[in-house]
Amino acid sequence: LMANEVARLTDPLGAVVIFDEAIWTGVAADNRYPPCMNPSFVASGGEVLEAPDIASLADALGMDGGVLGDTVSEYNEAVGAGAAHSLSPPRRRSPTGPQVLETPPLRAIRVCAGMTYTMGGTTAAGRWMQPHESCRGCTR
Repeated sequence: LMANEVARLTDPLGAVVIFDEAIWTGVAADNRYPPCMNPSFVASGGEVLEAPDIASLADALGMDGGVLGDTVSEYNEAVGAGAAHSLSPPRRRSPTGPQVLETPPLRAIRVCAGMTYTMGGTTAAGRWMQPHESCRGCTR
């Protein structure tokens, strides 16, 4: 659902995920919920912006601080009231559930929608790809 919403944006490359210290050192670092973002995202060359407050994070992102502040406040209120489903787009249940953003520093990662589908042609095997058995002998 969220990937589709990002893909439909006027600027799908302008989307960001915002999270706080509790999320970054909690669920983002917990290998029970792959992909484990902390520290693998940074170790793989990903950029995580960090700021002590919403206004500073908005500046780092080139966004309007008031708009970002209002968005985070609306999100926190909905999550705190157990009404994340009322947000647009609605948030679905997950093993960890949506969490309020309240523990500085705040962080952001620029994201884009990604869709993958192998069409039955390849199977992941370790670190390499191989043709699916039903395609062996197929010609291009």
